[in-house]
Amino acid sequence: MKIIQKNLSEKITNSDVCIVSEYPFNDHDLNIATAKITGRYPEAGFALNAISKEIVYVLDGEGYLLGPDESMVLSAGDAVFIDKNEKFAWDGSMDLAMVCPSSFDPAQHVIEHD
Repeated sequence: MKIIQKNLSEKITNSDVCIVSEYPFNDHDLNIATAKITGRYPEAGFALNAISKEIVYVLDGEGYLLGPDESMVLSAGDAVFIDKNEKFAWDGSMDLAMVCPSSFDPAQHVIEHD
């Protein structure tokens, strides 16, 4: 077993409205992070994970998961599955827990401007 206490998480500021805390387990099979969303991220276009799928759980707050052709309302307790290379954006005021089936590398997180 291994524990990473919150004060040892690695803070990543993706933008003014998206602040991520990565928990550096350094495991090649599984990764977890939390994100605080306080607006639309990315500001324009969509993000995608070029390497892996993601499962996201809304810990607190509410907002939207946006896609190129749809939007879904999210609130605390909801879970989302995002497939590899699926375009998405967050909008709202939410705290999220994000699990990826591989160790996260910022290079896999791509922002596309349509």
